[in-house]
Amino acid sequence: MESKGSTASLKAMPSIDAANGNTNGEISGRGPCMRGVLAQPCRGHPNVLLFASYADGNECALLFVSGLTEGMMSHGWLPSLAQAVDRLGFATIQVNLSSSFGSCGMSTLQQDARELEVVVRYLRKEMRMKKVVMAGHSTGAQDIVSYLRHVNASQDPQSKIDGAILLSAISDREAFSLLSGATTKHLVEEAMRLVEKGEPDGVLPERVMGCHFTAKRLLSLTQRLGDDDMFSTDLTEEELSQILAPLDVPCLFIYGEQDEYVPDMKKLEQFTETMLSVVKKRAPRAEIVFLPGNHGFAAECDSTAMIATACTFLESFAA
Repeated sequence: MESKGSTASLKAMPSIDAANGNTNGEISGRGPCMRGVLAQPCRGHPNVLLFASYADGNECALLFVSGLTEGMMSHGWLPSLAQAVDRLGFATIQVNLSSSFGSCGMSTLQQDARELEVVVRYLRKEMRMKKVVMAGHSTGAQDIVSYLRHVNASQDPQSKIDGAILLSAISDREAFSLLSGATTKHLVEEAMRLVEKGEPDGVLPERVMGCHFTAKRLLSLTQRLGDDDMFSTDLTEEELSQILAPLDVPCLFIYGEQDEYVPDMKKLEQFTETMLSVVKKRAPRAEIVFLPGNHGFAAECDSTAMIATACTFLESFAA
């Protein structure tokens, strides 16, 4: 719960696993443990919560947005990330959105953008953060693009972010192609029928990845040039120029070389060269880095390198 006192006086305790002091929670089998402040930024958005791990003196915020089927504490390396960026003067902010965890198939990128704006405005106005950098993992990378498109249209300075870190920004369409089977194909066909009937918000009868999906969201993820289709390797330079035009802040893309959701890694590497040239036309600074690791950088040695790379990028904002 958030204290009624000044948020500046509240600070995070060390992030540890409650069982044995293991920061990743891997030995005990339990998940990670972090201490901080839980806040509801706006009563009008009851599903939106933020969890802030910070210390007195932090003037910058790293806002972490998880991917599809994920949410707060979905990655064992989050405590290590929080400790690393704290040394740069960054608070680590995790969020619960209407699309978090099992609700991912019932929401949209546009809804995420509206809810993230509530969080960013809270960080600026209530926590008085001078800089806000958004980090998105997997589908969270699409949230960053969608968010920038949303706030660039509003022109509200309180909603602006200063930079973006896009982790494992891969194609959901191509990832879904790896989910071979009659069930997935049947559900896509059923989603198309619902949309043709004028029922885009109709809920599909079977779950995908353990989650219920509306017809509109499943097609957004699986169809070429759907709302979620931002990082597919068959997108042309012209298409990318339109899709990624909102990326007008310094950007860092980090990929895992052993990403299990990438059908063709060589094709992805070629695609990122084109993507980088497109992003550099608008962003003042852009970089793409490939590191050892899977989609979630689950191994400790891989997450350590990923965190170090992210911190190098963040140093320029903390200066």
